[in-house]
Amino acid sequence: MAILSNQAGITLNPKSTTGKSDTKRLIDFKAKANVILDALDLPITLYAATAHDQYRKPRSGMWDALLQDNGLTRETVDLEGSLFVGDAGGRVAAGRINKDFSSSDRYA
Repeated sequence: MAILSNQAGITLNPKSTTGKSDTKRLIDFKAKANVILDALDLPITLYAATAHDQYRKPRSGMWDALLQDNGLTRETVDLEGSLFVGDAGGRVAAGRINKDFSSSDRYA
């Protein structure tokens, strides 16, 4: 199992001009991820794109890295048995639930 997530609010650049706030964001993200992954108690790998580069979704860099890291190819992945969850499905507001900011995940 794997989670691929865009995390543009975090930078891994030690020369960042926002320094301390970036370090706090990274620490907070890691802490939240650990709590969730520990609660799920499943073998899950987490990939997080922190820059606007080839790894940021919807580009395929994280997916390609996941495949390579696990000795897989696009042909060997069971896409029918896979689940895609995104926050940009183009859903409309319903009651107290806000609408999605985009519909870009619908076409991924």
